[in-house]
Order: sequence, then structure tokens, then C-alpha cells
Amino acid sequence: MSIFPDLAQSGARPGEICRAQIADVDWSKRTITLTEHKTARKTGEPRVIPIGKNFGRTPQTAIDHQQAGPIFRTPSGVAWTVGNLSSMHRRLRDAAELPRDLVPYLARHRFGTEALRAGVPTALWPVSRPSHAARPRVS
Repeated sequence: MSIFPDLAQSGARPGEICRAQIADVDWSKRTITLTEHKTARKTGEPRVIPIGKNFGRTPQTAIDHQQAGPIFRTPSGVAWTVGNLSSMHRRLRDAAELPRDLVPYLARHRFGTEALRAGVPTALWPVSRPSHAARPRVS
């Protein structure tokens, strides 16, 4: 199973996907809640990642029979790290001869752009504020 579609379908940062634990999942609320995340000190709030229809299948499949530990694991069964995620992405990107500025974090920007185009109120986005890539440009 590939972790890359999960980045595009969740709006999560690569580090958040890598850090997410089975204990962080609340299936009744369809959320993954992280207390430790990039902006935790600044906001004092947990990071809540909604588990939508498309993204929802992935955590269920990834967790499978596991009772604890990371949700998303490498093909060898260990937790993804930002480093090995970036390394795998770089190898795949280079093999496909895609532009070097195509990085995993862009999936988060794509999520914001798609939500903006779909008219989803920004208050419902699983991001603290619209990313600079999703904001309309003012000339």
C-alpha cells in the first residue's frame, strides 16, 4: 500500500501521517487526533485530521489486525519517517523523470486548493489556515 495518496486525501503534513498512531484514531468521530504536531506549541490545540470517505479506507486497511503502533507502515512493516518517505518519493519521482520540485508536502497544498475550488468553507479544512498555495492571488 502506498502512503502517497493518503497525503493528498487527508490534507495532513507528511510528518503527521508518519507520526499517526492507532490510538489516535476515533472511528466514531472519523478523526485522527495528534497532540504532538508542528504547531502544537503555538496553538495549544490538538491537530485533528478528518477521515473522509476516500481517505477512510486507507487507515482501516493499514491498521488491519494491529492493535497498537503506527497507522502507516513501510512495506517492511516499520513506521514511516519523514526521511524515508522523502527518500522513497525522491526515488520514484526521479525514476519517472518528474520535476525535482515535486515534493510530498505539495499534496497538502493540493488538498487546500481542491477544497477551495470545491467551495468547502475554510473553517472545515483540516489545516490551521489556507495555505499560501490555495489563497487566491491578488494582483
